[in-house]
Amino acid sequence: MKKKRKIKFELIFCCISFIFLMLIFLFYGFKIFVNSKKYNENILSEVVIKNNTITKDNGIYRFKGKEVNNYIEFSNMMFRIVKVNLDGSVDIILDESINSIGYNTTSDYVNSDINKYLNDIFLSKLDKYYLSKTITCNDKVNSVNEYTCKNKNTDNYVKLLDISDYVNSINEGSFIDVNGNMWLSTQKDENDVWVVSNNKIAYLDNKSNAYIRPVVTIKNSSVVISGDGTKENPYKIDKNKGVGIGNYIKINDDLWRVYSTSRKALNLVLVDNINHGITKFRYSSKVTSYNPKEENTLANYLNETYYNSLSYKKILVDFEVNIGEYKDTYKSVSSKKTKVKVGIPSVTDFKYEGNSFSYYLLNTNGEEVYYFEDGLYTSQSNLIRPIRPTIAIKKQSLKKGKGTLEDPFIIEVK
Repeated sequence: MKKKRKIKFELIFCCISFIFLMLIFLFYGFKIFVNSKKYNENILSEVVIKNNTITKDNGIYRFKGKEVNNYIEFSNMMFRIVKVNLDGSVDIILDESINSIGYNTTSDYVNSDINKYLNDIFLSKLDKYYLSKTITCNDKVNSVNEYTCKNKNTDNYVKLLDISDYVNSINEGSFIDVNGNMWLSTQKDENDVWVVSNNKIAYLDNKSNAYIRPVVTIKNSSVVISGDGTKENPYKIDKNKGVGIGNYIKINDDLWRVYSTSRKALNLVLVDNINHGITKFRYSSKVTSYNPKEENTLANYLNETYYNSLSYKKILVDFEVNIGEYKDTYKSVSSKKTKVKVGIPSVTDFKYEGNSFSYYLLNTNGEEVYYFEDGLYTSQSNLIRPIRPTIAIKKQSLKKGKGTLEDPFIIEVK
């Protein structure tokens, strides 16, 4: 009798345990299902495809036309979505130019100086966690109507837009607006490279200088955490990690923009020229490298007169600038360095449009000095030009403002 009771008790216990385990399984299984469904609904490619302005072409979804809501903020910078690839990854292009340098190659795009610059200087500013290696078409294309992509390269994270992607973005205009000349990755032949010139296809000699707008590929697993694709509320896939490249910082009455960061410092460039361009100065009476100790030079003026005029000079830190000559490759710029309190942009530094114009750069080329005016040019060093200074401040957490042009981060120094 006792044995029967024991068997009955064990059977009841097993049934209750089984039911309890099933309830746990159903609860957590349902939770995983809901979260998985929610996750899939927020995958960037899926969110983008739901936008009714996107066009499907051989399995690839592309944005076409001028007025499209394809804005995405990534690594503190504003991009535009170009297309959703077959594997669900997403190609995006920076919404503004970040520099103007030479293409510099006769072989192919992958071996060009501009490709090396993008996968060195520009890539260092990005969060690679969200990036896939991008596909670059390396064919030479003699005619816009005879585009091919037989020779593909997948070794790099950053590229330029190729001629096909630009052409496929046009529908009574394109969201990729270009004032001036912008490099495409596609070569025409050994000497010439395709460009977008004032929103039309053209080509330039590869030794010329033109604007660059980098393109990267976002992983197909990336999730939208906020935004609807409009300029006012762009898609976001990465969390804001504080002050970063492109952010605006207002220090007392001056508006600056972050063009580079290091472990300890934020490097800033003035949004406008000094005194709205009214104040002008020659680089030097003769060509020389940027030397703050040499009298009657731009370097001396900035590190003495201008520095001492700043009401917030006590928060500035000395920083290193690249003053090497720029010849054939961007790497030559870093062959010589010096420490300064106030600098000016180098050839390789990001060039934001802002309100500035026609300002000297740090680097020389033989008998002349580089300057920037809607592109990269050389000049005699004794001509007077407006001044766009750079400074560095200690890296810090900024509480006031959002870092945008309309609502910059605020630093008040008494």
